[in-house]
Formats: sequence, C-alpha cells, structure tokens
Amino acid sequence: MYEVLSHDDRIVTLRIRACPTVDVARSLTRDILAAMPPRPKKAIASVDFRCAQIFTPEVTDVLLALLKADNPFIEKSAHILGADAGALFALQVERLVREAANPRRQVFRDPRLALAYLTDALTPAQLDWLEKWYAAGDPSRISTRP
Repeated sequence: MYEVLSHDDRIVTLRIRACPTVDVARSLTRDILAAMPPRPKKAIASVDFRCAQIFTPEVTDVLLALLKADNPFIEKSAHILGADAGALFALQVERLVREAANPRRQVFRDPRLALAYLTDALTPAQLDWLEKWYAAGDPSRISTRP
C-alpha cells in the first residue's frame, strides 16, 4: 500500500499506492515520523502519488494533520502526481499541500521538475539516490533525469 524510506539521515520518501482506511493512514503517519531525521536537522521529503487514487475525506484529514505536524521539520518537499492523474485526485493532493500552509512544499506532475526544485538542497549523491528512487516508482519506467 505504501513504502517509507529514509536516506542519508536527511531524505524521507513516501511512495503511496493506496491508503484505504484511517488505520492505514495512521500507520503511514507513524512510519513517516519515525523516518524523520533527528532534530534539529530538517528533512528533504518527497511523496510519490503517481500510482495512488483518491482518498476518503477521513484519510485526507489524517494526511493533512501529518503535513501540518511535520511542517517545522521540512526544509523542502516535492509531491509528485502522475502526468495522467485524474482531475479530482490532483485537486485533492494540491489542496492537501496548500492547506498544510508550507510554501516549501510543492506539487509536480513531472519528476524532473521535482528534482530541479530539490537540487539546491541536495548533495550530488543525494540527488542521484532520489533520481533512482523516482525512476523505480515510475509506472512507465522512463528515466527521470532532468
């Protein structure tokens, strides 16, 4: 349903395919919080929604609470929608990010643009790792290198 990874004590990623219940959303929240870098270090985060579908309102509430709670610990965050994401799902993710009220969170439809957004906050090795993570989750398996 989802996968949380951390890398280099700085990058936190979430690849979400489904989040059908509040219990799954709460589990996802616990896993994200456990993967965050030790404080006061801030995280570079990325969420891959390319294979996900619309969430129930109750799940959306849990996800929004997570985004708001970890706002102070996020240096930058890129949320990726698939190029063919449905309009309702895209609006839902964009609303989640907007209501989290953190201008360092951005939504992208192209992973190359997400990488470009995060580039100045990452070392070359971290950027390479994130690029490979994006490619591994790409439904079409096309390279994401900018």
